[in-house]
Amino acid sequence: LAGCRMGERQDRSQETACWALGGVALGLVGLALWAGLRPPAEAPGTKAAAKFTAAATAAAAASATSARPEVNGRWQAEVVYDWPNAHFSERFEFSGDGSRLQGSATFLRVARAIDEGTADAGGLRFVTRSNEVAVGSSRDTEHRYQGLLVGEELRLTMQTVGGNSIHAPVSIVARRASASASSPPSPSASASASASASASEPIR
Repeated sequence: LAGCRMGERQDRSQETACWALGGVALGLVGLALWAGLRPPAEAPGTKAAAKFTAAATAAAAASATSARPEVNGRWQAEVVYDWPNAHFSERFEFSGDGSRLQGSATFLRVARAIDEGTADAGGLRFVTRSNEVAVGSSRDTEHRYQGLLVGEELRLTMQTVGGNSIHAPVSIVARRASASASSPPSPSASASASASASASEPIR
């Protein structure tokens, strides 16, 4: 385009050639700019692979957090509490699905309703409540359980809080009850037994 100078006299064919060359040059510049701004093309299947990976990761995370241990049914354990001569046969009865845990657990051989129960890949957690009776006083107590299913054993730790005395954590190993095992007595059927058993618990 060096020879195409405005204002100079030139024949019509030379003028036409100059304009044509100018148009081509502008087109090439525009094409170069468009190619530089255009994002690089993705390899075939990249989006599909990314979606599959994300879905698999989410499914694995959901499975890890929601996997429920096979604890539904009846369990029994011989439990030694943290005061003298406190050896009791206790029973647990679990039901529910997903992360919900329902049922009952005996304390001093009396069935207590399970509250705040959960069961997932991290184990079991639930609370029962009773009344601790001592000389001249009676206080509501909470029994907080947590544990894991290990093989055929349900290994629990129970902590009693809120009573007349401070209690040490109690380790419990429960196993599935036989089909002929009877259900634990209900709270209403054995309230007097519960009160006498609670009264035997010493004040610390």
